[in-house]
Amino acid sequence: MDNDAAHHANIALHMYLNRDYVNLVDAGKDYLDKPHLLFWLCAFSYKTFGITTFAYKFPSFCFTILGTYSTYRLGKALYDNEIGKLAALIGASAFAYMLANNDVRMDAILTACIAFATWQGVEFILNKKIINAIGLGFGLALGFSTKGHIAVVTPLAGLFFYLLYRKDWNLFLNWKCFIVLVCFAAFIFPVVYCYYAQFNLHPEKIVRGKDHINGVNFILFGQTVERFQGESFGGDAKHDYLFFFHSFLWAFASWSVIAYIALFSRLKYFLKRGDEWLTPSTFIIIALILTISGFKLPHYLNIVFPATAVMTASWLQNSRIQPKLISDIK
Repeated sequence: MDNDAAHHANIALHMYLNRDYVNLVDAGKDYLDKPHLLFWLCAFSYKTFGITTFAYKFPSFCFTILGTYSTYRLGKALYDNEIGKLAALIGASAFAYMLANNDVRMDAILTACIAFATWQGVEFILNKKIINAIGLGFGLALGFSTKGHIAVVTPLAGLFFYLLYRKDWNLFLNWKCFIVLVCFAAFIFPVVYCYYAQFNLHPEKIVRGKDHINGVNFILFGQTVERFQGESFGGDAKHDYLFFFHSFLWAFASWSVIAYIALFSRLKYFLKRGDEWLTPSTFIIIALILTISGFKLPHYLNIVFPATAVMTASWLQNSRIQPKLISDIK
């Protein structure tokens, strides 16, 4: 029973029963790996609904709704309302997206945060509004507080290529970009402080045979390095360099083949700037990161679902097979 879902639920349970929302404790030992957000949300859900399976899964389900809505708004911002709605349907019906609400780890929350941050980032690029700058910083911080830097790299990589596509480099001279940085730093502060209180203030604690652990350094830098190298987790498929590509086939089912067709169609006309660069670039960059890294776990693929859903919806909407698909449905 000690899989990830039960493991995370037990850490949140210890937090709730002991009223200790600072220290992460796993089976009586200090836990040094993931940030606090999932555990905080589940502990609050336990307090509200009681210690049940429903209470553990409920926060992830709520974030799934946010992620689906954010995917819709992302598609609407990049294209139009119809593509946004289709993208939301595609993303919400992908197999691993639904699985994340049954085998509940951090993936539903992480995917939602990435979708939200990407949507807010696109709106900020298009409209330069302060509210979107705050939203981008908040989304990035929530993602970081869920699973670390992968939640920051994924949306920012796509947004960088969107800026490259639009040639809107003046955005970096806009003072509102500073708001994004300030909000991100402010919103991740609770997690960073908790790691400081649990480890920096207690150098005598021993985790994985080491003492004098710098918790702040770990959560800001060390966790990313460990995951990239695949140390102690996710290393079983370390040398499977096609892991992302064949795992995506089942994870994004039943849309995966269409998604690959949409990707190759985009790449064919990429330099002609026929369509935005955000969605295919997000897919390719994450695929490359997973391919060269030491950690390879199927649920990491969920982070590309929002961008991939928009890319797939755009291709379906604009391809010549669309009238046939509509007539078949009718």
